[in-house]
Amino acid sequence: MSLDEAIWRSRAFAEAGADVVFLDNLYSREEMKAFCDAIPQVPKLVAHMGEGGDKPFPTLSEFADIGYKLVAYPFCLLGVSIQAMQTALSAVKSGGLPPSGSVASMDKMKEVLGFHSYFEEEKRYVLPASQQ
Repeated sequence: MSLDEAIWRSRAFAEAGADVVFLDNLYSREEMKAFCDAIPQVPKLVAHMGEGGDKPFPTLSEFADIGYKLVAYPFCLLGVSIQAMQTALSAVKSGGLPPSGSVASMDKMKEVLGFHSYFEEEKRYVLPASQQ
């Protein structure tokens, strides 16, 4: 499908009431700008897949200048997580431990995972000792 056809379809979705429009596989800043300029009434989303591909890698402020209102980085955290897990597993495999400071404390893990909220909620369901 041509860029013009894709923009025409995106415009039709916007006119039909879409809250956001997303057009994948834009390979240049010029294509991104053409897409954003063609549909000014609806926020545009870009899902940036990461560095090293065949697409431009604008900064967040450059995406804003192009006309995007929403930017998703769907593989950013996954990529960082994979690298960290491989580093930790490599250290363990060689008989060591992950690098100092690279592992969250148990308190930090509980905080991030919401354990404290869970423990507070749990108190609502625990019987007093006199009723056990």
